[in-house]
Parts: sequence; structure tokens; C-alpha cells
Amino acid sequence: MDNLDMELQQITAAINCGSGLNRFSVLRAYHRRRMRRAEKISDSLRPLG
Repeated sequence: MDNLDMELQQITAAINCGSGLNRFSVLRAYHRRRMRRAEKISDSLRPLG
């Protein structure tokens, strides 16, 4: 299982038992992490030169 999948499961669990405000901040943190990961991947895919 991918790390991201496990993270998403934990977040889903937190959402299910959390308040609306908590849900929003958790999702924002998750989204920020995903964007950073996507940037890293695209950086490594970018051809050198």
C-alpha cells in the first residue's frame, strides 16, 4: 500500500470523528503535502539541460 493511501485513510478517519473546522485544516494540510510531492516528482521528471 502506498504511503499516500495510508495517509488518506488516517485523514478520512480523522474527518469522520472530527469537526468541520478540523476537517478543513486537515484537508488543507493534506493538499499542501500532495502538491509538494507532485512538485518533487515533476522536478525529477524534468529533463536535465
